[in-house]
Amino acid sequence: METEQGAKNAAPYKEAESPEGAPEESPQEPEKTELEQCAEEKAQLKDQLLRTLAELENLRKRVEREREETLKYSVTKFSKDFLTVLDAFQKALSASEATSVETLLEGLRMAEKEFLSTLTRHGVQAVAAQKGDAFDPAYHQAMFEVETADTPAGTIVEVLQTGYCLHDRLLRPALVGVAKKTSQPAGPSEQ
Repeated sequence: METEQGAKNAAPYKEAESPEGAPEESPQEPEKTELEQCAEEKAQLKDQLLRTLAELENLRKRVEREREETLKYSVTKFSKDFLTVLDAFQKALSASEATSVETLLEGLRMAEKEFLSTLTRHGVQAVAAQKGDAFDPAYHQAMFEVETADTPAGTIVEVLQTGYCLHDRLLRPALVGVAKKTSQPAGPSEQ
């Protein structure tokens, strides 16, 4: 009887675990241990890191190629514009064979005007340096000094070569001669 009683008591318990009367399933795989989870996460992170490093290396190579190409072809527009200047000079020279000196000079003046216009279009400007201007060491280079009594010291007395700036950066200074005070010999001493 006890066995019958035990079986009766056990039956309701089993029904509570599987109410549909289905047999109990075997327990699923035991959950992964924390160490296994960390190992999987480490593998995923390593894969992500390697992919990111590969992408960065590809980006670096692409940027380097683009930089080299930009340097190589950066003067394309500048060069194309100067082809018109070359054309103007060639026209002036070919016209010189069949025309007068005045016509040649006019052609050269037109070519110079085109040349300066092209420089200006690309941000190249002449440095202001004229006789009588104050010497500015940021834009002028003194090639010689001239002793003079009638011109203040530090004044430009001659411009040898025009200087140029590209936007706000000096390409080359203007070469100038600068006035300096004359050293007056001491007069006879008064007695």
